[in-house]
Amino acid sequence: MSMYRSVQFIDAPPLIQLELKERYPDWYKKCLFRNNDNLELTFTDLTLLPASVLFKNVKAFKHKIIIPFGPAEFLEQSFFAGASDYLKDPWNCQELIIRTQPFLENMRLSFGSDCIDCSHGSLRINNKLISITCSQYRLLNILMKNLNSFVNYQILANHTGTKSDRADKSIHVHIHNLKKILKEELPELYGIQLKIVNSSSKGYSLIFTCG
Repeated sequence: MSMYRSVQFIDAPPLIQLELKERYPDWYKKCLFRNNDNLELTFTDLTLLPASVLFKNVKAFKHKIIIPFGPAEFLEQSFFAGASDYLKDPWNCQELIIRTQPFLENMRLSFGSDCIDCSHGSLRINNKLISITCSQYRLLNILMKNLNSFVNYQILANHTGTKSDRADKSIHVHIHNLKKILKEELPELYGIQLKIVNSSSKGYSLIFTCG
């Protein structure tokens, strides 16, 4: 399985990056540090970037969780551009970690004695590590976050980095493989209380019913 990073940090201030590495190594390991080129190649749970970069690339970050940073006068414009939060200058590593934590919480579902844990780039079912691709991980993660609600095809495509001309086919293949995994690992649960369903107009949904 490809290495998964939960945070994409674009144009990180050098001193912040150094402090994260030295004082917060666990958080540092979550990050993929990039310059503001080739922005659409990396898909993570959260993106941190300068507000000025966001304003120039609003469409590229549509449907993504983003936290811009910059001067106070960019705060309102950042939220209009789709920001989930904002780091107002001056800010430090402690504020960064506190503000990003709600967006990086583990995604876990428990059904009686059964448990699905989809976090930190890996999938565990009843504590068994399951081999899946990054795209499959991201699809299951967003479906779990929107349990019993449909997620439309465009959001799924954006979330996995699938090109629009092959999005439907690619997502269908990934979902098929996820269904197969859930059926094999949770044979008494899948199809009865837990299942992935689709609608041609609404997208896909992970459904859980009690009883």
